[in-house]
Amino acid sequence: MLLHYDSLKIRTADLISELKKAVERVSEVTEVPSRLIELPVKYKGKWGPDIGFIGEQNGVTEDEVGENPLGNDSLGGNGGILHRISSTYAT
Repeated sequence: MLLHYDSLKIRTADLISELKKAVERVSEVTEVPSRLIELPVKYKGKWGPDIGFIGEQNGVTEDEVGENPLGNDSLGGNGGILHRISSTYAT
């Protein structure tokens, strides 16, 4: 969860207290409905002119960079993506 707040309007301790109260009111989530969606990604050429550099910096070939750039699956939600990343490529 990303929380943006104005520290001039509410003290951090008060915010934490209110968040703890809100968490107590939420029922436990045991399963999140999901589905697998594959998104095509283009590498090399005009879509990834730096792909050779990324591979070089990570000790892999250009083809290996494009095989699975996140190292695993990702979870998306609310228009954003939360990555379950075990290892990432340096950029």
